[in-house]
Amino acid sequence: MASSTSITLLAHCLCATHTFHTRIPPSSLPLPTSICHCTSCRLTTGALSTSATPWPTPRATVNTSALRTFAFSPRINVLFCGTCGSPLFFEFPLEKGARLSVVAGMVRVGRDGDGDEGCGFEDEDEGETDTGTEIETELLQSAKHICVGDTRDGGATLWAPRWDRRSGEEVPRFWGRSEGSAALGWDWLDEINTTRSEHGDQDEDADQDEDEKVLPIRCKCQGVNLRLHRGPASPTTTSTPPAKLRSISCSCRSCRLASGASTFHWAVAALSNISFATLSTFSSSASTSACPSTSTPAFPTSASALRAAVDASALGTLTYYASSPSTQRYFCRVCSASVFYASAERKGEVRVAIGVLGAGSGARAEGWVHWGGLEGDWYKNWDGYGHDAGVEKKKKQYARCGRTSKALMETRLDVDATA
Repeated sequence: MASSTSITLLAHCLCATHTFHTRIPPSSLPLPTSICHCTSCRLTTGALSTSATPWPTPRATVNTSALRTFAFSPRINVLFCGTCGSPLFFEFPLEKGARLSVVAGMVRVGRDGDGDEGCGFEDEDEGETDTGTEIETELLQSAKHICVGDTRDGGATLWAPRWDRRSGEEVPRFWGRSEGSAALGWDWLDEINTTRSEHGDQDEDADQDEDEKVLPIRCKCQGVNLRLHRGPASPTTTSTPPAKLRSISCSCRSCRLASGASTFHWAVAALSNISFATLSTFSSSASTSACPSTSTPAFPTSASALRAAVDASALGTLTYYASSPSTQRYFCRVCSASVFYASAERKGEVRVAIGVLGAGSGARAEGWVHWGGLEGDWYKNWDGYGHDAGVEKKKKQYARCGRTSKALMETRLDVDATA
């Protein structure tokens, strides 16, 4: 905190190369965030949703020239760190003044002395702590969920609290962008199915995913374009057929800063079950064979081989940031999407960002992913929209429901500030 009359607001990337700061009056808090669940946001970050709030400084005074720019759409640019991949801002170049919105997961309250010198921490990856003041629940407040219809299955809104903890009002959800879009009530899943039918879409179900043998792994710019294949039961999967990938939902600081999401969702996959998109035939035991029709070598089957291939620029736009001596966080160097997390301790497997999985049934890819893993500090409410003890309880109940959406809705597990 700077003083009783002003607060230092910081936004910084994972590697601490870029730090932005401004001072705001305490009366301006909490800052309203819009949580977007659209397909483009998922493919650009690897997260199930993206939360942002207007940066409270005139655009002309913010020097973002050192950040990389990705044209997310004709009217939106993503500004991100080229070293670690952290998405820092959304820029709206067609608007007067080219307005900036900061990605909510990057924001924290500063301490005395914070400024251009750095952001007050050294990265040690998982289990790390931030020596600055941690984000408080009063800093950010969710104003609305938008583009929920893109998820097909409700995505991460399944775990979002129904009620705002401060106002006691229901946090609105919208099928598309809020302007002129259909509002979704708390029974949003039933309403999504109805609206989908009205839009002429075919209803999809997790059962269809279970019949699929191949799942796309693809970022927004498609510079990363891979395929995940079903393999036999292994330590990375459930034992009951069809074998599903174990999920990990992590709220550690590194996951938050790498993606901008307060909680990041991973699926654990064997590297031997990943191939290039051009591979016409696949064998999970073929670690060095080439594709017969294209002479494309097989995808690396160990964490060290994956790192070596990226070092040799052999995997398209995939690059990595070594967030600790033994771990690499892989992202697309063009659009910033988080793709993999690899560790020397897990030689034959990677965590795959669920946001870049292209399952037909929806964002959660329930036919491929078993939602039961919890990791990280769920009690730090990084962006103020519900990643706390109540959500932990709800997610555990969700996991016990099995294959989940309909079962969960039948139990009406409302979670609010008192959960």
